[in-house]
Amino acid sequence: MSVKQNCVEAKEITSRALLFEADNFFNETYQQGLKQSDTPDAKRRPERFYNTVQLFLQTLDLPGNIAECGCWKGLSSYMLCSYMRAVDEDFKGEKYHIFDSFQGLNSPADSDNLPEATTKSLQSKFGTVRGAFQADLNHVRHTLVNFPRITFHRGWIPDIFGRTPARNYRFVHIDVDLYEPTLGAVEYFYPRLVQGGLIVCDDYGSLAWPGAKRAIDEYCQRQGLNPLILSTGQAVLFKKTTLPRSGPGNSPSGSSQPHLFGPQINRFLRFFRSSD
Repeated sequence: MSVKQNCVEAKEITSRALLFEADNFFNETYQQGLKQSDTPDAKRRPERFYNTVQLFLQTLDLPGNIAECGCWKGLSSYMLCSYMRAVDEDFKGEKYHIFDSFQGLNSPADSDNLPEATTKSLQSKFGTVRGAFQADLNHVRHTLVNFPRITFHRGWIPDIFGRTPARNYRFVHIDVDLYEPTLGAVEYFYPRLVQGGLIVCDDYGSLAWPGAKRAIDEYCQRQGLNPLILSTGQAVLFKKTTLPRSGPGNSPSGSSQPHLFGPQINRFLRFFRSSD
């Protein structure tokens, strides 16, 4: 039996001989997303996105909404929504929320301690720091045209949260680079996670954006949380479920903890088996 990840056959050994490089569905979706969103490729981005997708898949059987804070041109949302479409062919963006100013970055504060190299890089690429990574809402809508029921929340983070109806969330992706919006996002979303839900902070380990790490560290210290730190620079915060103590008639398998291979995951696996 051939080795598979997400039931995608590893048909060739690529440059680093890592399984995600041979995951056909992931790589095809990624390339389609680059083209649809007109996003320039980046060397380490596929690894980060692959981690994000795998973490997202762990939450498929949970109730609640999905949120992305900071979408730039919509590539990461394109990836997540495409995986949802693979699970549910009728998925059109229901319960998926995007929070963004659609004006690019805000002005960095002293708390960001932005390295000079980051400032120079942004000025070289965008001509500015404030407003860097700006993408118009219509551009993002075009990227996500196949998912017309996505809800867009236009405004600066965290101010926009004060105008957002109360909801529960199962998966949140934070990619806002700076201290204030990162802290505001995790403060808003973590208490609203369902049990078993999680937050992925994309910028935690990036030396270009030290404010993101500072924000996550401060929040985790206050809340007694231990984030999972990945080599791709991401940090993951889990809303842990409480397992019952082991004992007669009281086994963990009988708990309410979401199981890795629940009904939606099984549908996802069947999708890939049928496409082999």
